[in-house]
Amino acid sequence: MLKHEVVNIINFIRACEPRAPMDLVTPVKEHIKLIEKHNLCGTFLMQYDALIDPQFVELMNKKVKELGLKNTHFTNVTGLFDKNHYTTAYDMAIILEAAIRDPLCRKILSTYQYKSAPTNKHPDGLPMSATLFNYMYGTEPETATIVGGKTGFVNESGFCIASFGKNNTTNNEYIVVTLKNSSRWPAIHGQIDLYKQFVQ
Repeated sequence: MLKHEVVNIINFIRACEPRAPMDLVTPVKEHIKLIEKHNLCGTFLMQYDALIDPQFVELMNKKVKELGLKNTHFTNVTGLFDKNHYTTAYDMAIILEAAIRDPLCRKILSTYQYKSAPTNKHPDGLPMSATLFNYMYGTEPETATIVGGKTGFVNESGFCIASFGKNNTTNNEYIVVTLKNSSRWPAIHGQIDLYKQFVQ
């Protein structure tokens, strides 16, 4: 996206994937500077929502409590490191399970490639792809299909992936969360291996 480009919120969310074009500049005034951060979207949405509710992070923590989670606390919407911003694999699995109950969230998390609607600066739209599926097809575990998910990385937490998939025979759904991987490939292979091991 380019400076002063007008996009709808769904296209903006999709553009926030790390593999999207790296010329991301705020399409809304001066809320966000030109950056190459994966969490541009979270920052934008927090600031956008702050126009309605300045306590967005409190809402996130309230949702965590509603889900009955005891080992998660948020201090920001970006996922950037803070000693008081933490979760566990179990809690993240519950958060992902709740997220994919929402049809739009599920659709976004499971979309491999996407072309945005035309904008004033890109009349043909912008092609984008999900980071997770740039490193796997999702069909590598022979008995399962990895349907979607989200990757994450900060130095202190390593490479992390939360994904959801299904048994190819029964269609039973599974969620797999891997944390603190030393690099991207162990994270990807760890996901595939866990689906192979537990989805029979």
